[in-house]
Amino acid sequence: MKLLKIFTALCCTFSFVCATHAQTDKVSYDNKTEFIERDSSFSEKSPVFTDKIKRALEDAKWIIGNFREDMTTASKTSPQSVKIMGEAVATETQMLDFLLKHNKTPKLTCSPEELIHYYYVEAAAEGIRPDLALCQSFKETGFYNYGGDVRPSQNNYCGLGATGGGKHGAAFPTPQIGARAHIQHIKVYASKEPPKTEIVDPRYALVKQARPDIFGNIKTWIGLNGRWAVPGTYYGQDIIKKLNYALSPSGLSEEIEDANLLLRIAPNDYTVYIYRGIAYFKNGNTDKALNDFSKSISIKETWEAYYNLGVLYTKTENFAKAIDAYNNAAKISSAQEELYYNRGLLYFSLGEYEKAEADFKKTLSINPHVAEIATYKAICEIKLKKYEEAWADFYKASQINTVNPIVKENRAVLEKCVNF
Repeated sequence: MKLLKIFTALCCTFSFVCATHAQTDKVSYDNKTEFIERDSSFSEKSPVFTDKIKRALEDAKWIIGNFREDMTTASKTSPQSVKIMGEAVATETQMLDFLLKHNKTPKLTCSPEELIHYYYVEAAAEGIRPDLALCQSFKETGFYNYGGDVRPSQNNYCGLGATGGGKHGAAFPTPQIGARAHIQHIKVYASKEPPKTEIVDPRYALVKQARPDIFGNIKTWIGLNGRWAVPGTYYGQDIIKKLNYALSPSGLSEEIEDANLLLRIAPNDYTVYIYRGIAYFKNGNTDKALNDFSKSISIKETWEAYYNLGVLYTKTENFAKAIDAYNNAAKISSAQEELYYNRGLLYFSLGEYEKAEADFKKTLSINPHVAEIATYKAICEIKLKKYEEAWADFYKASQINTVNPIVKENRAVLEKCVNF
């Protein structure tokens, strides 16, 4: 019945050795030491593309990642009305499962379970929603993969003080203090009430004194757009959307039974059909999942139902229907990066490189901080013989994230082609 409570809240509310030219910073976390690449060797200026280099690039075996198979729940609550302050909808277990699904080995100085719990404790003390604060943390750190200016050993989970140009930002002595600083920084946006605990957010006073337009006046996650992140056009929407993914069922029979009960009470609730469809899909029953997504669409067309259909058809290798489903999702909402990502990979697999390039370009326009997308766009441009543009996108990827394996492996392929 726990799921019923959650649902009620929802309704209401190829590989080469990598290049060795990069500078490195030694970082310690979880009693281990590792070297994080800081890519200073990749030149923004492209080489002269001789015929020999062009042939090598065209014949190269590039590394392409997998389709995104996550499905999303739907909410009747508009993103514009989701408040920063409030109680969690997702449980600690759901947030932990969501994190580990995206990163089985997060780079933390404590266990993932401990960090999740710290967020729930610290957020509860200040009246901030811990589930959405964690989603913001996942967004800022790439599910604690890092790879930008902030290092894992800093216990900095939201990029505090990392303003670009190689600035690593603030560091905190313990994971709990790092979580506390993040929660306090959210609170300085959302409330004029001071934190309950000693202020550890190094930028709290700065916002309070220098930004009276912001201090205590930002009540919704969408309100962080262009304020916490610049340009950040879809910043808050992406945080909320991550929570919808975290709330997806795992395919347990009790989840299906709960959905059945809800449908007996509200037989035309399109969000419940989406929820049960995801549960069926994860349970291996694609036929029932297809029926539920289709039923949801017959009640109300949503991008979530069409997107989930696209994932189902992609998984079952019905690529034409998958593309149609993603097309329909895009007609309803043109700001969902995952549908362009998946459709772009489909077009790439079909050899339609112009369409794939356009989809990856659209993905980057929504979320410019995904290094692998810039890499995929570059590979499309090589296929289209647009070598200068490809080099520029490889360079962009190297500046976004230096530890992403897709970026590193394709960078090695590129250097082998250019330097052989």
